[in-house]
Amino acid sequence: MKKVVSRPQPTDLRLRRTRRALREGLLTLIRARPLDDITVRDIASQSLVGYNTFFRHYATKTELIEEIVLEEIQQLFERALPAIGGADTRKASLAICEYVDEHRELWSALLGEGAAPALRRMFISRALSGNVRLPEHQWLPMELGAIFGVGATLDILGWWVTKSDGYTASQAAELLDRLVLAPALKTS
Repeated sequence: MKKVVSRPQPTDLRLRRTRRALREGLLTLIRARPLDDITVRDIASQSLVGYNTFFRHYATKTELIEEIVLEEIQQLFERALPAIGGADTRKASLAICEYVDEHRELWSALLGEGAAPALRRMFISRALSGNVRLPEHQWLPMELGAIFGVGATLDILGWWVTKSDGYTASQAAELLDRLVLAPALKTS
């Protein structure tokens, strides 16, 4: 599995503004068309940043996408981990679904278009990082449990944000909890 390396955030205010502009530019474009159809030139233009300036911050469009994905995964973990640590899988599921619902357009783009493989890979890596206490099952290798849990979670979230009509965050959380989190985090 490819190891994901996060770049340190720049401290210079101008650098941070440029990176934020590039991120917002990409997110604006994602709302209008598929990720695969967006070029670095498009992102720079939308962001009102020079084309060459883009490459002072990111080597590729994929690197920018991966930074956004890492930030989103971090937000999910920050919301869900306290509940998971307390063995409240329903509360963890609700925290995840409420966050995704608040950022539905972004998650729809991340789960529906070209970012889904990177999202899955980075989410699994984060789950296996050691910062998350995963239950140990004699019959289930921990890595396979993480792969299955992350895959099922992302599939449910992807279905919910792109295809389901009328499902609330609470209803999606119930599906996530009953199908994934409660069974996966049960220790017996």
